[in-house]
Amino acid sequence: MRPTIRVAVTGAASQFCSSLLYQIVKGAVFGEQQPLILQLHDSADKVPRMQGDRLDVQSAGFHLIQDIIVTADLEEAIKEADAAFLLNSQANLPGHQHKDVVKATINTFKDIYAMVEMSGEMMDVYKAVGDDRWLMGDFVQTVQLRHITAVGDPSDLWSLSMAVAAGDHMKSMWCGLPDDSWTCMGVLSDGLYEVPEGIFFSFPVQIQDRKCSIVQARINNESVKKERDCSETTVVCRQQKAS
Repeated sequence: MRPTIRVAVTGAASQFCSSLLYQIVKGAVFGEQQPLILQLHDSADKVPRMQGDRLDVQSAGFHLIQDIIVTADLEEAIKEADAAFLLNSQANLPGHQHKDVVKATINTFKDIYAMVEMSGEMMDVYKAVGDDRWLMGDFVQTVQLRHITAVGDPSDLWSLSMAVAAGDHMKSMWCGLPDDSWTCMGVLSDGLYEVPEGIFFSFPVQIQDRKCSIVQARINNESVKKERDCSETTVVCRQQKAS
């Protein structure tokens, strides 16, 4: 067994967190031989929910878990953490605009300082799909607008898919990637791809020694650039609204 690591999770009294915890405790994120201490944080009124999750995990007998700390004290939750999931505890509920959610999320964290494999063959995602019009049209629209049809549903919407994405994200950062591969991560812009410096944006990155570096993408055609520019405008607009 490896030395025990501490993993902090904020916004922990949510279905999002419950879905994420299952991936963590079974070893799908940090590895099947990595002992863990979980440090869960949320507001004081949500401590009972976190205590319930702690009991659930302990009852399941996951061998990697050495301890689970439940607290409403943010300083205690992130103390000596080796890795942290800063989950968005603000629900995107009906009547809430993006700027409201962004402002609330920022306040929460102020105190805290495409290739695919098919049949064994690695290939360009465009080649794998075989339909550029659908890929840059209906597919992109479906992903961008999927929340609209779900407005009014519980605030735990998309918790499983988001948790899987968060877990995979951390796994890539913690365990690294093969030398010849890359993934996309939200990192601080250094001006590449004509994205303004100083904003967090999704870039293609390579990861070594738990450090990521932005790389020139293999896919950088005009359709991708158009979508990137649109996303950049949205990010800058939200940043301005939240300030």
